[in-house]
Amino acid sequence: MKKMTLIFLCFVILRANGQGSWQLIPNVPAANFDVFSISVVNAQTVWAVADTFTALSSSLAGTVPQVLRTTDGGATWQTHRVYIAADRLAWDIHGLDELTAIFTTNQFNSSDNKPIFKTSDGGLTWKKIVPPNNTGGVFIHFFNSKEGIVINRNKASTTTDGGETWSLVPASNFPTFATDEYNLLYTTGNFVGHFGDRLWYGTSKGRIMRSLDRGNHWQAAQVAGPDENIQSIAFSDSLHGIALATGNINFNYPISLIYATSDGGDTWTLEESAPLGDAQVVTAVPEAKNVFFFGTIVESNDSPSFIAHTNNIHDPLAWSQLPPDSVYINSFDFHSPTVGFAFGASDKLEDRVNIGNLLFRRKYFYKWVGTVLSSDEVLNKKTSKISPNPAHDFLKIDFDNPNNGKALMLTITSTTGQIIFSKETSDNKLDISMLSPGMYIIKIESDQDQVVEKFLKY
Repeated sequence: MKKMTLIFLCFVILRANGQGSWQLIPNVPAANFDVFSISVVNAQTVWAVADTFTALSSSLAGTVPQVLRTTDGGATWQTHRVYIAADRLAWDIHGLDELTAIFTTNQFNSSDNKPIFKTSDGGLTWKKIVPPNNTGGVFIHFFNSKEGIVINRNKASTTTDGGETWSLVPASNFPTFATDEYNLLYTTGNFVGHFGDRLWYGTSKGRIMRSLDRGNHWQAAQVAGPDENIQSIAFSDSLHGIALATGNINFNYPISLIYATSDGGDTWTLEESAPLGDAQVVTAVPEAKNVFFFGTIVESNDSPSFIAHTNNIHDPLAWSQLPPDSVYINSFDFHSPTVGFAFGASDKLEDRVNIGNLLFRRKYFYKWVGTVLSSDEVLNKKTSKISPNPAHDFLKIDFDNPNNGKALMLTITSTTGQIIFSKETSDNKLDISMLSPGMYIIKIESDQDQVVEKFLKY
């Protein structure tokens, strides 16, 4: 066991409605580890699981999963190599408390029984547990400290004793899968949507599986096209959810498709207004109505990756596309509007790390600092600093005596992150007549504050 004491190197990465920001946690994990799942137990305790398997690897031989844990809100981290799970790919982790966590594994071959691994002493020792019928290979979730579920394709097992023993959900309680219908995973921690007793997950055939009773019975709905892969699902309450479709196993859409529901998954609607690139992962923020964060790999014009945020998926003005530049996020988890963590990797060619003569993407771990406003709170609290919106010729910048007579820095970017222009001005009237019709983002910076807003030029 190796313990790393860290000093936060903090900088603002994203401001969502001016209420919070992402802060970098440096040097966690090492560049040759990819985090596939984060589990935030509370404001102090967070678990994450990672491994060294990358696109450069030809086999799982020698792979040893790594589990990360903090019990002081991210100030210090402990890392544990789980040698009992060697030669296996770690997928999903669920922390039950500061000492107890369980993660799933997979070798992706027909002879694999897909065991899970549990610790009850903070990661010092691990116990191998084999749920029946290969069900422990992908997703794990606990509804409380005792009752949980593991899911692999159209098979699941449940536990009522904290994961010590598992019972197979009868095959008759699951819809039949096609022989070539799978779970195609980019992230496991955000693969299944869950709220209360309900669970939702997608397949490579555009279907969404739903359970209303903690995974004991399942229904299937054809939501996307038969060649579309439902990659990630999140629900902000029992009714409002989002599913991301990213193409099939051979093709990713340059702009991911978003399917939304407001009735718990009875019906789904394709949202065409979302300004996303190739988004692979979505998470909801508990206790923040209709708030979702998205991690993208690359935008439609091949410009840098970003985190997207919205508090109203139906309103183009409710979206933010902001840094971290060139860091694609593949795992999120929020415990509350004030407690959240995210993991990503750099997509810059020059941002590679050489370890053992192999090149790895540099890794980034972030902590959310501040709070996330729900859609209702935003409507109640937001005071726009620009008007009119939409606008045609001019924008009025509504700062009190703009910066006390000093110049403001105004930067306008496209929704894909391209800087249109940046200037200093002491005038509160900005000429936008030269802009083409469309959606833009304006950042207003003074010595004391900065505001980011969206506006529509017509």
